Amino acid sequence: MPRVIDFFCTQCGKRIGLAERPPGGQAQCPFCQGITLVPAAGAPAAWPSGQGGLEAYWIDKQLVVPRGAFLPRTACSICAGGEGVELVSKKFQYSPPHASLLGVIGMLLMRKTEVLGIPLCRACARRWTTATWGYPALIVAGVLFFPILGGIIGATLGNDEAMAIGVFAGFAVWIAGMIVGRYAWIGKRTLICKHIDEAGVHLALPDAKLIQDAWTKNA
Repeated sequence: MPRVIDFFCTQCGKRIGLAERPPGGQAQCPFCQGITLVPAAGAPAAWPSGQGGLEAYWIDKQLVVPRGAFLPRTACSICAGGEGVELVSKKFQYSPPHASLLGVIGMLLMRKTEVLGIPLCRACARRWTTATWGYPALIVAGVLFFPILGGIIGATLGNDEAMAIGVFAGFAVWIAGMIVGRYAWIGKRTLICKHIDEAGVHLALPDAKLIQDAWTKNA
């Protein structure tokens, strides 16, 4: 079965899915009937002409935003809504995994930071702010609450050994809560920075296909 290439028409901006063609080939767009270039296999799907984020492009489900690029304001990057969308300045940070081997100092020294204008509706902008400040607060509160609660439960059920087990169980619940919160709460309300390199900022969106369709439709 031939591989399908997903790309944008260079004439009308609609997204097209065609069987793989030779690099540099051409095809007729089924929407506007114009002739468009077919990218080579594995090439990133660049934004079509006329969209605000001409330099931004997709690699699989990640959005790569080069330095100085602007994302389109036609739809919110979280919910895909089109009303009240504004570019909101957001800071993204990334530290390579091996930086953690050097502790906090290593992560700070090797940290990369970029500021981007992210298209957000008012509701999603508020949720982003709540998640950004609320998640760290829950982490701090949770590291105190869950171990203490576990210790109290253990003490009521047994001896000092049971209390110690309860404290460790509380820590385990806290760690699980951080992981779940990271993906189920933060991941649904913000854009997650996966990597920063020479190409730009690699972002994971809550629903990449939904946002890609909205930006293309409203171009």
